[in-house]
Amino acid sequence: MEKRGIWLMGLRYVLIIVAIFALPLFYEVLRPVTTFLSYGLMRLFYYAQLSGNFISIQGYSIEIIDACVAGIAYFLLIVLNLSTRLIGPLKRIWLFLFTSVVFLIVNVIRIFLMTVLLVNKSGWFDTAHLVFWYALSIVFVFLIWVLSIKVFRIREIPVYSDVKAIFRR
Repeated sequence: MEKRGIWLMGLRYVLIIVAIFALPLFYEVLRPVTTFLSYGLMRLFYYAQLSGNFISIQGYSIEIIDACVAGIAYFLLIVLNLSTRLIGPLKRIWLFLFTSVVFLIVNVIRIFLMTVLLVNKSGWFDTAHLVFWYALSIVFVFLIWVLSIKVFRIREIPVYSDVKAIFRR
């Protein structure tokens, strides 16, 4: 592995560290986007009102909090992106945009489905909420990454390919 490759690898991992400190910014940007898109979808089926991060619908007030935004999932997608070797800068940007938009769509649909359960007083609301929160969010990130591997024809394995390249040196 030549010096340029080592330098670029180091830069990718420094960007991961920078992204850790940028998490509050993720939430500041994604919270209003997630809230507005969720509200828009709810408005297609229900009378809903929006006030800041709160969506009022059929007597319920739903607050879109950081856990709803799932900024950690976006961060994990960035980590997978930046820890994958041999992706050019432009492709890496498109990969980030693709995975972020797909996750945003899935997340808004998740919030909508949870709202449907809530306003219909489903006994499954609490269980579904916990299952979505703890298990399915990880599954969503994994499936989105697998989809992006296919769409962008990624052949490298995050972190492992870097470690392998270092020891091949």
